[in-house]
Amino acid sequence: MGDDATLDRPRTAEEIARRAIALHCTIAAAHGVSKDDLVEWLKEERLWDELTPRELTFFAEKRNPAKEVFWMTWLVEAQVALLWSIGKLDALPQPTGKCNTVSVIAAMPGLFEPTSHFIELAVLRDRQQIEREEAGIYDIHCRVDQATRKGEAIPDGYDRDVIFFRHYGLCWVRGYCGQPWDEVTPDT
Repeated sequence: MGDDATLDRPRTAEEIARRAIALHCTIAAAHGVSKDDLVEWLKEERLWDELTPRELTFFAEKRNPAKEVFWMTWLVEAQVALLWSIGKLDALPQPTGKCNTVSVIAAMPGLFEPTSHFIELAVLRDRQQIEREEAGIYDIHCRVDQATRKGEAIPDGYDRDVIFFRHYGLCWVRGYCGQPWDEVTPDT
């Protein structure tokens, strides 16, 4: 029998919805929305505790390093995977280019609006469907990494960053090795 620390711990629809909102706020802050306003709203909605240590640091800094802002903005691709997994998006877009942020924003509760309805209506997709999607992005991620290591063109027009962050989100949803959000390793 394996070590408990390595067991997958699939997330619930509520956990995913709450993580999607916290992530949405972090991404918004990276795009210049007032951190103070976002913090106040998260606290009012009783979602402040959903922020990860990395996100808390991001909110605490007056000026974040460009590398960290870049990371936070790219997390929208992981957010797409979360939203799809709880039925807020009908399909995952092909990982050949950045997602349509308009559809992501439309799937979320509006900033500074109540979140309870969004959380209550989150319905987890069938576990097998989530596992199939994660397995598919894993295979694509492996192919892209292999091509990159060989100095070859990335196959089928895939976007390496999109694939990484979609894989990141799906690994967390699936509960890969029980890893918390900041420690997800989308292994290939």
